[in-house]
Amino acid sequence: MQVNELFRQSNTILLDGGMGTMLQAAGLKLGARPEELNITDPALIEGIHGQYAAAGSRIVNANTFGASATSWQAVLTRWSRSSPQALKTASAPVRPTVR
Repeated sequence: MQVNELFRQSNTILLDGGMGTMLQAAGLKLGARPEELNITDPALIEGIHGQYAAAGSRIVNANTFGASATSWQAVLTRWSRSSPQALKTASAPVRPTVR
């Protein structure tokens, strides 16, 4: 099967691409914690989620890849609440059924 045939099938589900790649393209420095941007620059995170949704992604992952209880105990709760909210905000215009 050719890739273009796959995209025409109604049961094909597209996922978002690499959040880290997009953040680096937007200026994220090597060694920086991408999850901090959920708090410090939510518009950037929302913009990236929105780009993926507009491109046809039906599954978009929250920006929480490096957040864990052992590495970020003090801010984990804030991040775990802010990233899904950014995802919902960005996806709403494209996918009004996002929960």
